[in-house]
Amino acid sequence: MPKINKDYNRETQRFQKAVQRFLINKFGKIQDEWQNTLITLFDNYDMLLEIKQTIKAEGLMIFDRFGVMVKHPLIKTSLELQVQILKILCEFGLTPKSSAKLTNDSGDDNDPLNEFLN
Repeated sequence: MPKINKDYNRETQRFQKAVQRFLINKFGKIQDEWQNTLITLFDNYDMLLEIKQTIKAEGLMIFDRFGVMVKHPLIKTSLELQVQILKILCEFGLTPKSSAKLTNDSGDDNDPLNEFLN
């Protein structure tokens, strides 16, 4: 099993271990060319957890430099990280939909149900 990055918080380390275990069970090993994508996944996950803690501590609304209440700017960053994380998870078949798509490939491209679901 690849080394767990100790710079990540404990939750990210558990996530990293679970993803690595899943990929090894599914594909037999983690390919070298996957490493950078996986590092991006774990970095983004770790940043997302930090941002969530910051937003939880500071609130969804903050005062800007003019004293006006505005939406916390980290909310946008949080949403962008979530999108990136989901794309990488789908790439590796780590979501229910992407996993089903990989395993249930019937080969019938004209199936309307298959087109609708995917």
